[in-house]
Order: sequence, then C-alpha cells, then structure tokens
Amino acid sequence: SRNANVADFLRVKPQVVFIDARINKPYFHGVQFSYLDFFKEDKRFSELWKKYKYVGETMGVKVYRRKGC
Repeated sequence: SRNANVADFLRVKPQVVFIDARINKPYFHGVQFSYLDFFKEDKRFSELWKKYKYVGETMGVKVYRRKGC
C-alpha cells in the first residue's frame, strides 16, 4: 500500500497535506504509528517531502504546505 500511496503523492503533488499525528490512533489499538516516518522510508517520497513545510496543528492533525503554494 505504501508504494501505491507514494506513487499517487508523486503524481498529484498536493499543495496541502494533513497528517494524523495523534500518538494513540484508535484504529491501531494502542500501537504507536507515524504515517510520516512510514512514508519517509521510501526515497521518492523523502525527496519530494523536502519541499513541504510544517504550518500548524489542530486536534492532533499536522498541516504541511508545499513551498511556493
């Protein structure tokens, strides 16, 4: 699933990204998981992610914006 998500991210290059950054995500039943760390393991994602800047957080959701947007 990571490959499909990264391919889509590279194709679309969204201007804004919302990431569930809560420590305890209810659907992981107590297992800590970082979406960002998971996707950064893919070099293609990591390279494109360098163009994003953290802009804020609300209710456990972090918001990132692509530079220049």
